[in-house]
Amino acid sequence: MTDELAVNLGEATPRRLLVDWANSQDAWVRQLAAETILSRQVPTADLLDSVYETFLAEKGLSAADIPSVPKLEVQEGEATADETLELTSLSSVQGVNALAGDQRLEFDPSLTILFGQNGSGKTGYSRIIKRISAVRSPEDILTNAHAVHLDPPPPPSADLTYRALRLSAGWVVHAAVGRCRVTAMWIMMRLR
Repeated sequence: MTDELAVNLGEATPRRLLVDWANSQDAWVRQLAAETILSRQVPTADLLDSVYETFLAEKGLSAADIPSVPKLEVQEGEATADETLELTSLSSVQGVNALAGDQRLEFDPSLTILFGQNGSGKTGYSRIIKRISAVRSPEDILTNAHAVHLDPPPPPSADLTYRALRLSAGWVVHAAVGRCRVTAMWIMMRLR
């Protein structure tokens, strides 16, 4: 049974929620969360190896000593509402299923519902959102079957806009052959 966290979500930031959650987990989770928060980067192979060693030691699956991993803390002033990363729109989609490139999907701060007839693009948009959100098991992005006559067909891509951080980002799949797995994002600062 896991401990329940009493969190005032009205005042919570992504960092505060992550720290509170990590502190209720094993040492290897705290180690991974701490390093990721500090570096603000995707975990390196070396970090993952170190975390794995901590996991093995903690679970008694290796003879190594269990390292001491302190509880994480959010420094005063770090947990601000400015940290909110909120996707506000997705537009200029190219090379994804048969989605039209001139469409703009706006996201409401409270709830956005994608609905429509079969074949209207709901799944294509949800696959893009899953891919950019780094979910555990994103679905493959299917290229636009109507663009296969182009040489080469355009790689799947889209423009993303975020609130609070005042930035927009571009998303593109570099391996645009059939079903796509490799993605990259670029970010440009833009004042509103």
